This record gives sequence, structure tokens and C-alpha cells, in this order.
Amino acid sequence: MGAVVAGTTLAPITAILTIFELTYNYEVVLPLMVACIPSIIVVRVLHGYSIYETKLLMSGIRIVRGHDANRLREMKVGDYVWREFTPMRQDAPFGQVVAEVLSSPFPHFVVEDDQGLLVGVLTLRDVRAPLADPAYNGDEVRAGDLMSRNITTVRDDQNLEEAFHLFSRHNFSFLPVVSRSNLRKVVGCLKKDDLLTAYDQHVLHDQVRPVSSLVCQLPGGRKG
Repeated sequence: MGAVVAGTTLAPITAILTIFELTYNYEVVLPLMVACIPSIIVVRVLHGYSIYETKLLMSGIRIVRGHDANRLREMKVGDYVWREFTPMRQDAPFGQVVAEVLSSPFPHFVVEDDQGLLVGVLTLRDVRAPLADPAYNGDEVRAGDLMSRNITTVRDDQNLEEAFHLFSRHNFSFLPVVSRSNLRKVVGCLKKDDLLTAYDQHVLHDQVRPVSSLVCQLPGGRKG
């Protein structure tokens, strides 16, 4: 009875104390522990949820446990990199910078030098101030003059938890992703929205997966 209670509720301490209160026999505690602990291990491995959580999941209510916060540690930045980015040359004239900013659906650019190495980041905010001045012609201005040289990057072999902390501390919308072998070689960009979407889908997949195993075929083709 204690093993059944522990397995269905995933609460072994409650099961042990309940059976002890019913029997008032302290000698039953050790056998209860031997029965209840393997019971919850089997349920955790084969199913993963208690009977109460299962009912909520089947009703479409999402559950987030504390261990879900650690999922980001298992997800590598390199698997979620946006590689279809267009780098901007450091010596690009102001007119070309404006044209690329206006034609791009994204408000940020990675700026590289002649060797294709990262030297800065240019965003729409950096170009907005010069464009607001009617007398500004930008004849002598290059992308290198407008870009920010204070760059925060993330390596492709780091996990998404580390990237999440960078987004949280600096309030960035994207991070340049650099190669582990060359910290100035950009291999892509990690967008904040992509990180949040990846985490959300990862948690949702693990929550929905066990629900299908709850439906069993009953005689006559009915589901129960």
C-alpha cells in the first residue's frame, strides 16, 4: 500500500508517515522505505509525473518544475545559432550603411575588418542620431566610426544558460556567436527571441510527451 501511494503521488515521506500512523508500528518504517523509494524511481523513469500532475497535463495545464530551469544547461548555443546573417565591412561608407539598415529586417549588424574578424557591432540606434540631423551628409563617415567597440560575445560551445545570463545583465536583443578556436571569428548570431522560443519548446515537448502514454486501448476499441 505504501509503494502504491508513493508511486502515484511521488511523495514517499507522506506514504511512509501515513502507513506508520495507520499501524503505529515503528518496525514497518524500514520495509516501507525499501518499498517506496524504488516505487518513485520506477515512476520517474517510466512516466515522470504524479497522478495529480498527470491530470493537469491532460487538461492542458502546463507545469514548470524547478528542474526545468536547468534545461538551458543541456542546450548548446551552436545548435540555435542564426547563421544567415550579413556582416558589414568596417570601411563601408555612410550611404551603404544606411541602405543596408533600411533593407534589412533586423536592426543589428556584425562589423568585420578586411580579414573577416569581429571589430564591432552596429545597431539602428547608432545610425538614428545622424539621420535625424538634416545637415548631416556623412561623406567622411564609415561604419567603423558609428559602431560600438564594446562587444559582448558568446562561444558556440557554451550553453544557453550562460547566454541567458548575458541577455539578462546587458539587455541585448542579440549576441554575436564566435568560434571556440577563434574568439574574433563570428559564426552566427544568437537572438534573444530564439533562445526563449527554444526553451519554451523544449519544456513543452517534455510535458506533452508522457501524456500520450496515458491513453490505453480498452476492449472494444475504446480508449481509457
